[in-house]
Amino acid sequence: GAAESFACRAVENGKDIFVGALGGLAFVLESRGYFLPKELLGAVAEIFSSTKIKIIGHDVKRLVKILTLQKIVAQNPLFDVMIASYLLNPGSRAHDPASVVLKVLGKELLSGSGQESLFGFDAKTIVNELFLINECAPDLAASLRAIDDYGLIEKIECPLIFVLADME
Repeated sequence: GAAESFACRAVENGKDIFVGALGGLAFVLESRGYFLPKELLGAVAEIFSSTKIKIIGHDVKRLVKILTLQKIVAQNPLFDVMIASYLLNPGSRAHDPASVVLKVLGKELLSGSGQESLFGFDAKTIVNELFLINECAPDLAASLRAIDDYGLIEKIECPLIFVLADME
């Protein structure tokens, strides 16, 4: 059957999404990782118009903004592990990918997953990081359900990402 969700992250050359060139998108779909160069985005643009297939990621607002700059309007339900981590640990400041993966899975990210390398970015490292972020999502969702906060992320926080991305 068709996938119910996929993890996605924009891969950029540079930190500023308006200045840095988009290198492509990293995807994790059914436990397999992929890197799609920017030139091929048109081939997958349709997946972002699905209201049935959830996008999982870390700081999904950044992805939504980058897709918008590429004239792709995401309409998917979203699950942001950064927001989930914050809702579960509001007193903590450690909601970066490495901290979330360490806390949820007990695994360390490979160094350099900040994505810069000699060639601007290292797609394999980024896809590996996204794979681990995707693995965190079910545990975070279950933890939110356990404290009756899943509705907060599903009905308020994640839908708000589109509004905030649009405003920025």
